[in-house]
Amino acid sequence: MKGTSGKDDRVVVQHKFNFWDFDRSGTVPIWTMAQHIQSLAYQAKIKTFFKSPLHGYPSTEVHVLRSQSWEIFPSYYKCFRPDSILTATIKMLNVGKTSFTVETEVSDTSAEVVVKNLSQYVNFCMDTRKTKPLPDWVRKRYAHLTSQPRPTTVQVFERQAFTTPFVHSVSVQPSHIDWYKHVFQHYYITYCFDCAALGARSGMYSTVKGNILKHKVRTFSVLYQREALEGDVLSVESWEDERHPGTLKFQVKKGSVDIVQMAIAFYTSSDFKKQESKL
Repeated sequence: MKGTSGKDDRVVVQHKFNFWDFDRSGTVPIWTMAQHIQSLAYQAKIKTFFKSPLHGYPSTEVHVLRSQSWEIFPSYYKCFRPDSILTATIKMLNVGKTSFTVETEVSDTSAEVVVKNLSQYVNFCMDTRKTKPLPDWVRKRYAHLTSQPRPTTVQVFERQAFTTPFVHSVSVQPSHIDWYKHVFQHYYITYCFDCAALGARSGMYSTVKGNILKHKVRTFSVLYQREALEGDVLSVESWEDERHPGTLKFQVKKGSVDIVQMAIAFYTSSDFKKQESKL
């Protein structure tokens, strides 16, 4: 990770891809991209957005990701190779009492935007495991953002009552745990994508079939509802959104407790070719 420029509410950083970032289709998987972007956003937060005015050091506040939504353009699937450089422009959009929203635009070497991300974070107390107000100095520094319209973030969706889900079971491994002692956010994306891969291979969906890597992701969103810990056994329920062809929805549960919701919308062949023709 290399920082290129920054100011109070905007920072530009870069990341160089390695061979191990790519899957067998030659693409950077969505969970790998999410992991890199969240890592870059973390660096932006501690080095720029939340540098304390009292001593100049990074704030010790803990910020937990509440939700994230992504839009992936067709050029994303062709522009990156090992040693390619991505440039991420990370910008603070809104600051509330206990949360803030960050927008990231990822561009390739030609400066074309290939990925957009909107992430909402909440200020978190590690002792109570609950949200808490942001420090006064943060709201003062970003006073111009406290009055900005709150961006539309990911909300809870209801499962279609008549739908029988495809279920995949996951055991949380020690390697899936982050420094907050719960599952690292990007692993939930792998849990759901693995579920989709198995469901597609089994013919569980009408539009997403066969090899999941042949289906290009257009958008995906994740809502974090509760935390999962090492050793937990999770069930990942998936079903097709009948109102939106090519969209799969997921509910990750620990017993009867909802842990994470996710939705993945895939390009149809015609839509992908139509979008490619505009490039």
